[in-house]
Amino acid sequence: MTEILLIILVFVLVVVPGFPAFREWRRKQDAEPLPISSSAPQEVLRPWPEQEDVSSADQVIRRLASLGSVRLSGGTRVEESVHANNDLHVSGDVRMCGSASSDCDMWLEPGCSFERIKARVIRIEVPADEAEHELPVPPDGFEQDSLNGDDLVPFEPIANRDFLGTALLIRGDLRIPAGTRVQKSIVVKGSLTLEEGAMITGDVKVSGSVIIGPDAILDGNLTGNGDITFAPKSSARGIVLSQGTLSTANQTVFGSPDQPVTVSGRCVLLATGTKIYGAVIAMESGAAVTTPNSTATLAA
Repeated sequence: MTEILLIILVFVLVVVPGFPAFREWRRKQDAEPLPISSSAPQEVLRPWPEQEDVSSADQVIRRLASLGSVRLSGGTRVEESVHANNDLHVSGDVRMCGSASSDCDMWLEPGCSFERIKARVIRIEVPADEAEHELPVPPDGFEQDSLNGDDLVPFEPIANRDFLGTALLIRGDLRIPAGTRVQKSIVVKGSLTLEEGAMITGDVKVSGSVIIGPDAILDGNLTGNGDITFAPKSSARGIVLSQGTLSTANQTVFGSPDQPVTVSGRCVLLATGTKIYGAVIAMESGAAVTTPNSTATLAA
């Protein structure tokens, strides 16, 4: 009796679950594709040899992948992902949800929105007669104003200064004077302002807001709990993470061809002329805009 029950148990656990698969193998009843509603978003996964223009009015695409280049326009909405092995061009009336990527260059026109984008270089389109801006080189004599550790005293009260491991800890707001270089990682328990032409070599963590002034350079990673604002021709050579709004101005540059970076913020606003080597992540919303941010002129 026990042997019979054991045989029945094996049959139920092993043979019965495999019966539908055996029946399908013999009769091929589920070989045809399932019907898709005509109102469902298009899913485009076929390879294009050169270029594909997606410009139908109000077209909704779920996923799109191309072996060539892709141009999105005409109010197109991407619901999940778009990828181009070559260049990706996005007009100002396009909304990209999910991820957008390119193995080459990505061109964004002001007005388009995005969530996660990645490319060899991301450019917010700028008029052809405007010169492109690469990472600035410190002028001759720049090292003479270099500051290290205790040399930070001249522009920050000593009572507010301490050390957190190897990093400099500032209790309160910190302003780096114009044309000054700081070669130290910094933790700021307040807001941080880099005036015109200032430079920090090291990682920076700020509990408040951050303003990177014109021609200022941040050679390290930056994490801010508040808004982070980049003025015209400012540059960042490391990862930039903002818990608030991250905004740029004309000719702001992130990363380099040899050092791609990630730029992230709750809200990301990329102004015309901005260039990013790497990826951008907008946790809530991201957009390319025409008007540079209003903080290019630093408050006294």
